[in-house]
Amino acid sequence: MKRVILLLLLIVTQASHSVEVYLAKDETGIPAEVSLLLRSLPPENVDVLDKKKIEGFVSNYSTYSSRLSKTDLFFIVKTEVSKLLLSSRPDTSSLYKSYDLKRLQEIEQKTDWPAYSPWAQYVFRSFLKDAKLLVNDARFPSLWLNSPSGNIEGLQVLRKRVELVLSWIDYFAFASVVSVNEKLEKLAIKNLGRIEHASWILLSMSYAKENSNDQKPADIFALSELKANLKGNTAQEILDKVVDPLLETSMTNLPVPVNDWVPREIENAPFKGETIIKKKDPFYSAPVLLPKPTNDWILSL
Repeated sequence: MKRVILLLLLIVTQASHSVEVYLAKDETGIPAEVSLLLRSLPPENVDVLDKKKIEGFVSNYSTYSSRLSKTDLFFIVKTEVSKLLLSSRPDTSSLYKSYDLKRLQEIEQKTDWPAYSPWAQYVFRSFLKDAKLLVNDARFPSLWLNSPSGNIEGLQVLRKRVELVLSWIDYFAFASVVSVNEKLEKLAIKNLGRIEHASWILLSMSYAKENSNDQKPADIFALSELKANLKGNTAQEILDKVVDPLLETSMTNLPVPVNDWVPREIENAPFKGETIIKKKDPFYSAPVLLPKPTNDWILSL
């Protein structure tokens, strides 16, 4: 009798370590973020409304992947994922200055990685990687001086990056695994919606829509059994899967610029091109110095 009970417990335990999720039939061309999002969202473990959102994403993404370029899809996925995570950061903390490389390594070593969902693991490890770069920045100690050094270039942007990244690290370090998984699951659902919406906008405004047929493409995802990884993945195993298609190929020669914006002579047109183009102002003088572009968009988050 004891053997039967033990056998039943073993079967139940093993069954609890596998779940059905949407997996790509072919991982080629699928952003790793999309795969990790879907791996963390078993349709049977979410409510009815979220289940419909997942199923809708799976169906629609198959269409987008057949009509949009790989580069466009990767850009959309990475942009929407990053924007949502950074804008959804937890409350700010006053403990930022207490972080250094040693403390970040201790957090990494003490974390029970297998307990986190695939998406939570990816987000946690990504922020840890960014945090290590930030605390090693030579300007990091200057952020906590009583009199801020306003003359240090980029200090304001650096402070914002520290707030965005370390607020997440602070949350991961003190929140329970259950809370983290629940929070990241809600964000994962939102991420699918944002990726789907951005892809729809691009497809609606591109020539890809006009040049495509109305036949529905084959689904690129299928419900499959996913067994839990009891050992957990290393940071390298997770983060190395995130490939940037923009860096996969390089252009040996940049395209030659052409003035194709200039109005052309059109037959039977009421105006000729030369009458449309505004003549140069003889009193115009070009500025000595042109304004320099700044990479401070992060300050708006």
